[in-house]
Amino acid sequence: MRKCNPLLWLAALWLTACSDEDPYVMEDYIHTDLIPYFESFAMEGKLRGIEVDFTHSGITALFGEFSGTIAGQCTSDETGFREIRIDAGYWRTASQTEKEYVVFHELGHCYLGRSHIDTRDERGRCTSLMNSGLGVCRNAYSPSTRDDYLDELFTR
Repeated sequence: MRKCNPLLWLAALWLTACSDEDPYVMEDYIHTDLIPYFESFAMEGKLRGIEVDFTHSGITALFGEFSGTIAGQCTSDETGFREIRIDAGYWRTASQTEKEYVVFHELGHCYLGRSHIDTRDERGRCTSLMNSGLGVCRNAYSPSTRDDYLDELFTR
């Protein structure tokens, strides 16, 4: 029987089993119900000249429970950890437009690094998808205003 040098065997195993980076699989980081909204966000960014690549973003996205009127939240820290949580109760009753709004808003924080903007136009409507929702302005995100809000989101 032929003997193998255990150190050579371990070195060979290490070289074949380890890579600099595991392949990114969106489903490992983002709840499957949220993936279409992430993909749409990337497409809308691309239409506006912004390359959106979640591969190295460090963003995870899942459902949670919030008290009060919070629909979503982006949490991040200095290590690169970024997590989006969407309130499960809100999600169950939200329209497609409302779902898109909350996911895009949280990606505005977590991916684009945007802060809240509560400016309003002459009618009191929020001028940014990144409004705080505190009632300083009236959210007017709808299919008819969507392009204007997304232009502002990706170009500011």
